[in-house]
Amino acid sequence: MSLNTTSSFKEYTNGDKQTLSEAVFKPSTGVMDSHWDLVMADFAYKNNTPKSIIPYSTCPPLPKDTTNWTIGGNKTMFDMLLDVVKSGIGRGEVSLFWAFNYKKTACRAPYAGNDGFNWNLAVRLENDALWKRYCEDNKLKHYNPPSRAKREPARIQEAMVDDVYKFMLSREILNAGKKASPTTGFLQTNSPSKNGASENPSKGDGADLIIEGRPVEVKAYDSLTKKIKIGKVSNQGSYKPLDLVSTLFSFHNLFASFTGSAKTTMLKANNWHAHQLKTALASFQTVRDLFDGIKDKGIKNSPAFKSVFNVMSEMEVQFDVFAKVKVGKGDLFPSGSANLTKLISKLDIKETSEVNKMAGAVIMKGIIIKKLMEKPGDVNFFFNVDKQKNLMWHLVDFTRITDDPDKLEKASMESNNLFMNFQDIEK
Repeated sequence: MSLNTTSSFKEYTNGDKQTLSEAVFKPSTGVMDSHWDLVMADFAYKNNTPKSIIPYSTCPPLPKDTTNWTIGGNKTMFDMLLDVVKSGIGRGEVSLFWAFNYKKTACRAPYAGNDGFNWNLAVRLENDALWKRYCEDNKLKHYNPPSRAKREPARIQEAMVDDVYKFMLSREILNAGKKASPTTGFLQTNSPSKNGASENPSKGDGADLIIEGRPVEVKAYDSLTKKIKIGKVSNQGSYKPLDLVSTLFSFHNLFASFTGSAKTTMLKANNWHAHQLKTALASFQTVRDLFDGIKDKGIKNSPAFKSVFNVMSEMEVQFDVFAKVKVGKGDLFPSGSANLTKLISKLDIKETSEVNKMAGAVIMKGIIIKKLMEKPGDVNFFFNVDKQKNLMWHLVDFTRITDDPDKLEKASMESNNLFMNFQDIEK
């Protein structure tokens, strides 16, 4: 058995062109829009000898902690699969799917052969009625009932592989694959909680893959030990970090325009560094102190003061709501020295004060944890493959995230995307 390493997996054969309706199910547009078991069969047909066999993976188990990783014996296959990408399927995802889903221990009879998984037989037996009709419609003599098909010699199966491949690309099979559960499998029955891997059915709102029951977010950065983009931050229910920062920075910019020098930096709500939070918090506290010194009557008699006071009151409410956000069953901001409500109540007009630094750092930590909770989640993994094809797993563990302001201040937001270095934000 050998892999054709001179060809790449860049030409994907589409099924029949169809007009997509507004129905819940949208027909498959090709192999890459169907079940990943069929993606693997397509790859084997184009790149392996014999064409009917998906080679086995020999990758080690999922690691228990952050570590560099080697794939094991069949690195060539893994490296070739890195190029199997399209919109919504990033570099490395299909490689990991194969690595964990096509171990010999994860494949079952009658499709588990000596050298790999027999997709040729699996496509026919798992879709027996459709295969029988396809043979009749196309006047092919390949059909055997499942009991006989299981005993067909390899040379007989390989002789029909071109026709089986065409059958696999038919509208019926591609649509059946797309409808099948990504977690239970299509050509074989998976058990992701024990072994195997699958595309995450909640991929839009969660990690890319489920591997041995654990969510895994797959990245292709130069390094996971440098600053990387974690993902876009958004307002969700009572958790409104974008509104909070926007109002806070607007407060600072308004205050700075009246009191600052020409060198005063105006803060941008969609592009900022965590160390700028303490500056905005100092401006907010300065205005807070100003209003504490003005009697209610003075505020009511001045439309300008009243308008600013209303915005400040809104800011106080936003802080209060933000401080009560939950993560799972727990509080995002627990009691103790890092409690946000206590810190906001003790802000200083000096941006360099420790309480301002800590308050800004706690806000940033909350944004980091909420984003990581979406994907991959607590005690789950990031997986990274760099340009040199070095592989690394990084375990996300919320208990390891630091409270050190000097470290948390290195995180940033760019176009509302969170950027950070894991080495910076962990203890």
